[in-house]
Amino acid sequence: MFSVGVKISGLDDFIAPSQDCIKPAVVENKIVTGAKRGTIKVESDGTYKELSSNGDEVLLQKAKITLNDCLACSGCVTTAETMLIEQQSYSQILESLKTRKTGSVFAASVSPQSVASLAAFYNDDFISTAERISFYLKSIGVDYVFDSNIGRNLTLLESGKEFVERFRGKSEHFPVFTSSCPGWICYAEKTHGDFILPFISKVKSPQQMMGSLIKRQLASSLKVDADLVYHFTVMPCFDKKLEALRSDFVVPGTEIKEVDCVVATNELFLMMAESGQSFTTFEKKPFDSLVDLLEGRLNREYTFRSHEGSGAGGYIEHVFKYAADQLFGVKNPPLDFVVKRSTDHKELFLNIDGEIKLRFAVAYGFKNLGNFAMKLKKNNLKYDYVEIMACPSGCLNGGGQLRSETANNKELLNEVTARYLSLPTTKPSFDVDLNDEKSDSADDVNSLFFAEYKSVPKMNTNSLNIKW
Repeated sequence: MFSVGVKISGLDDFIAPSQDCIKPAVVENKIVTGAKRGTIKVESDGTYKELSSNGDEVLLQKAKITLNDCLACSGCVTTAETMLIEQQSYSQILESLKTRKTGSVFAASVSPQSVASLAAFYNDDFISTAERISFYLKSIGVDYVFDSNIGRNLTLLESGKEFVERFRGKSEHFPVFTSSCPGWICYAEKTHGDFILPFISKVKSPQQMMGSLIKRQLASSLKVDADLVYHFTVMPCFDKKLEALRSDFVVPGTEIKEVDCVVATNELFLMMAESGQSFTTFEKKPFDSLVDLLEGRLNREYTFRSHEGSGAGGYIEHVFKYAADQLFGVKNPPLDFVVKRSTDHKELFLNIDGEIKLRFAVAYGFKNLGNFAMKLKKNNLKYDYVEIMACPSGCLNGGGQLRSETANNKELLNEVTARYLSLPTTKPSFDVDLNDEKSDSADDVNSLFFAEYKSVPKMNTNSLNIKW
């Protein structure tokens, strides 16, 4: 973790595991009968004891920091990989499978970025790797394995509509920033708060779209109560654990989480390794077709398709083409990116008869995020739409992806990218009727697709968060 006192220019794109959480500890007072308050002494093993005046010793418990604490704390910009993640680990999934209730359903949503990372690591092709992952998950009791790209289709479609509506409504809050990166959302909520939140898209990320579809729509199609559906995701990013724990990402009127657990790509790797069987010897089983299940059809073998654009999700490409068509009647405009200082900052313009009509940009990495935020505050960010991600190179280079101790990780990233881009691309589509028959509330229906983000109050500086 790092302090909010660090200047933007000093930020690194990755967080050192040695940096500590600075959330003030809340220590519960324990009263010892007949004892007077005494002094605190530190034992040789690092534990703390309170020594009362009558000689009694009381062991003081260490404060535990949970992921929910991190959401409510403004002391950090994003999560660190050494966070206490007991609430969100693969052991929780295995334990839930062991103790599953009668009639329960287990579903996994696997991100294509995670599949590409494993495929590159094992020097395998994308579909073969995906089907080996499916075999493993089904062998341990998972009922359905889905491609999270289904959720991404919905996210892209709604993102295009949202941008066009804002543009036509002449909203003063431009540019529109994408909202699918939880590291970026945490940074925005905790560092810039109410100033920047109106500029952020309200469309849910692909992970949470899958949560809505599975906990609400699939549960209804299968005639199963939402609390009997256990849904976990495999993601390239540790911050997705934080996203899943947000208090508003629940089935309306309940406390049932849309996503029960998130494991990063490298955690799935460890999970499979602990099975005692080599990944390359796994059999192959196809992914399941969520669309078929939602429409009441027999579950057919799923066919992998991807979107146009980078491994960060293709937001800029889809929204740019959709907006050009809907706003200016230009179909399939060329995607002529202008690279600035690096490929982590690119620009894309729609030029009609020598006049620029749309200004789009890509911003990856915390350095770019910080610079964009500062320019926005100075009213000097002249874009209409920004695809924004906390990780340099986007999601394919997420903190939860596999790294190599022997190979060049830049070369490994190139291999991951090649496998991700090996899938045939198609325009995003989703033809299932998603009307919520169980609810007449417009808010409940709206919550299928959209989320609200909130400013996190700054912590007061006190002696507990001073590092000497």
